[in-house]
Amino acid sequence: MSKSILIVDDESDLLDVIEVALNLGGYEVTRAKNGQQAWEMLRIMIPNVILSDYWMPGMSGSELFDLVRNADRSRNIPFIFMSSTPELINSIGIYSVLRKPFQFDALMTKVDSMSS
Repeated sequence: MSKSILIVDDESDLLDVIEVALNLGGYEVTRAKNGQQAWEMLRIMIPNVILSDYWMPGMSGSELFDLVRNADRSRNIPFIFMSSTPELINSIGIYSVLRKPFQFDALMTKVDSMSS
């Protein structure tokens, strides 16, 4: 049984690349273009991992994270932020952050470690 991952980013080209990489790594991928769309998807699915951009128009990754953590149904889903902002990576502390741009190996290592 393959593990599922929800990827959330407003950049469709990046979603394409991440989806291909994760599919090659054996993951079943669901995509969302923003936090609101991801939140709606989480009403009907529980992925093994959520991989979300931090900065997005509309509902940001941090707003999505707050909703996920405050809902009984989703609070235990591992959540990985993607960001190119070093300040965020330093300030976010205990949360998992994948710094953009990232290599395929770094993506797979992070997702694999969070989905086990």
